[in-house]
Amino acid sequence: MLVNSSILHLTWSVIEDTPSSDLLTLTDTALIRLLLQQIARKILLSGEEVCALYDYIGSRMALIRDIAVQQIANGCAIAIRQARLYEVTQAQVRELKKLDRLKNEFLNTLSHELRTPITSISLAAQTLEAVLKQEGIFDRSGPRVTQLFQILHCECQREIKLINDLLTLAHLNAEVTPPIMDTINLKTWIPSTVWLFEERIRNSRQQLYILTTAELPPLTTDISDLERILIELLTNACKYTPAGEMIIVSAYATVNTIQISVSNSGVEIAADEQIRIFDAFYRIPNNDPWQHGGTGLGLALVYKLVKRLGASIQVESATGQTTFTVQFPQSDTARNGAHSSCRERVVFLPGTPARQIR
Repeated sequence: MLVNSSILHLTWSVIEDTPSSDLLTLTDTALIRLLLQQIARKILLSGEEVCALYDYIGSRMALIRDIAVQQIANGCAIAIRQARLYEVTQAQVRELKKLDRLKNEFLNTLSHELRTPITSISLAAQTLEAVLKQEGIFDRSGPRVTQLFQILHCECQREIKLINDLLTLAHLNAEVTPPIMDTINLKTWIPSTVWLFEERIRNSRQQLYILTTAELPPLTTDISDLERILIELLTNACKYTPAGEMIIVSAYATVNTIQISVSNSGVEIAADEQIRIFDAFYRIPNNDPWQHGGTGLGLALVYKLVKRLGASIQVESATGQTTFTVQFPQSDTARNGAHSSCRERVVFLPGTPARQIR
């Protein structure tokens, strides 16, 4: 009796699904029985069909063994290719790590080497300005000399900041020292830090609000790191907020976190750019680098400092507003007092003294 074509197709399908180890190690009789059992689970066979299929499989046993050998050979070839690909990938990863390490060492060395001469230039410019003023030459030279000294001082401070940022970034990457934790009252600490930006905000004709909850729990953190985070976020907000728009600094507590956020209106960050803005030296392509300045290190430092404090940061940008939110996990003691949602605000208006509105 000839075997039905559909049964033959099922038979070879079962053979292909059978582990190669079984195809090679089992005796002919044991293998045929195994295959027949697997086929019988999928289709009902008559006695004649079982006999015919038994003879058919037996007559093609050499071919079945060859198929098993080929399957094993193919598996070995795939494994060898994957092993080689893994070695290549690991070599690339090692090379990238080496290049990254060399880059960090170069930036660290460059920063140290530039710090002394830039500081000397700044001190020399200040000394020269003081000498010229003392001898009356400065006043007789007119506004041009004053403008040149202002440019010199400004550029020196900009280069000093760049060098310090590079050194701070290298220090954070090295994880040399742990943060020094202290407990602060955010309701009094935030206004004292934000006050540094009042004149800049007035000159840019922007508006600044500080929003806090009435019973904001104390925060245990590294004050120096937190101050740097807030200053960098406010610097970024002041830089990109158009005249007449608002900058809002908020501090509030949720069930499990204490959150500090900096929002500014009149500007948005595209979704595909948000995942890269915390990368060192990254600048958003849409923005004019000559108009706003900067090196792209500010947000990279913020991200590293936030991680160092055991906190997290996220950015949201939509409908003409961008918000950076830093989340600190609450202690059990602080969590018990975080229940009020009443808010107060402090507003700095351009051209007028700072006022507090309750």
